[in-house]
Amino acid sequence: MNKRGVVKKISFEIEYPDGSTKTSVLEEKELDDLTAIVLSEEAKVGKTELQWNESKEWKENPTMFLISRDLKSTPYCRWKWHLAKWESENAAQA
Repeated sequence: MNKRGVVKKISFEIEYPDGSTKTSVLEEKELDDLTAIVLSEEAKVGKTELQWNESKEWKENPTMFLISRDLKSTPYCRWKWHLAKWESENAAQA
């Protein structure tokens, strides 16, 4: 028996630079390998490299990073463009 609570779902309400808002939810399947959520450029997680980007096109800049148990960082914002770009760049590493 686990001696502490288990996170089953995390919800984020995100406000974007254009004033739009979006609610994103991490479900249990996504949380299974999750070690940390990084919300700030000042935060460090071991030697994990976080590529925040400084693009003038705000949709290209991640809102946060999800860090897996093996310290792999995944940019998280749920914009389809950003997710597709990240997946194509990281497909060779998988």
